[in-house]
Amino acid sequence: MLQDNGMTYQHYIIGLIFGLLTTIGASAQHRVDRQVMGSGGGATGNLGHQVSGTLSQAAAGLLSPDGENLAGIGFWHKPFVEADALVRFPVIEAEVGTRVTIPLILDNSARLLRYGPRSFQARVRFNRSLLEPIGGTPRCTPDGDDCVMEISGTVSGNLVDTLARLEFTAMLGNAESTPLTIDTIIWERRGESEFTPRKEDGEFRLLGVCREGDHIRLIRGGGPASRLNALPNITEGPARLDVVTNETGSVHISVVDPLGREASILFDGELEAARLYQLSLDLGSLATGLYFIVMQSESERIVQQLHIRR
Repeated sequence: MLQDNGMTYQHYIIGLIFGLLTTIGASAQHRVDRQVMGSGGGATGNLGHQVSGTLSQAAAGLLSPDGENLAGIGFWHKPFVEADALVRFPVIEAEVGTRVTIPLILDNSARLLRYGPRSFQARVRFNRSLLEPIGGTPRCTPDGDDCVMEISGTVSGNLVDTLARLEFTAMLGNAESTPLTIDTIIWERRGESEFTPRKEDGEFRLLGVCREGDHIRLIRGGGPASRLNALPNITEGPARLDVVTNETGSVHISVVDPLGREASILFDGELEAARLYQLSLDLGSLATGLYFIVMQSESERIVQQLHIRR
């Protein structure tokens, strides 16, 4: 068998092959790529040979400048993205017959527009005897004493703090206040891992209202109280009205509907203080429904409900 300086022929061949491999590795830096590596993008090797892996999926999410543009990427790490939005009604007060604006407010809207414009749908309710929609406010769907209202829209561009401005006329109804309830608020889903739609109810209150038994007293000044009684206050025909005023002066007594529109004038003139007056009521021209008898003096306004049945 051939020998060269103590080397066997087999040793010579192995050395030649190893030399060739070393030369190739030095010139080409041969790489073996792997699509998924647990090394987090690291590399390993020796004698000029290198095995490298792609950046790990977890590292990709963690090393993203904002961690927001990689949702849905990777096997091991999907960046957790949470959006949050609080929608609420405020507490609003107004006098009977005045125009009132009730905003539906957007608060704490973290990451709400990160994926672009987002639409919403809300269902709200309140006592419909106290608030009459006007202007561009959506119409009511009656539900007992309540009005159920559907509101929808889109939030885009610069984030606004008011989703809707609801316009009403404040009315003299069957209560002094009503909850402003958000039954549901539904947001369009836009790719986040979790979305937390929160809601907070509000309240509407009538100012200057005092209810005493079946009387509703709207105090406009500091004068003494008076008395107003319709007998009966649920009637199918004629009725009698007992009136006592504790100040001498002009008094106007009328029948109004729930929207505050005057349907009939019962008295307009002077009355003496502390004297009982009895007026016969002719209600034949009024349709079935709920009405209010209103007595307006110089210092106060007194109201009593009147139900007419035919």
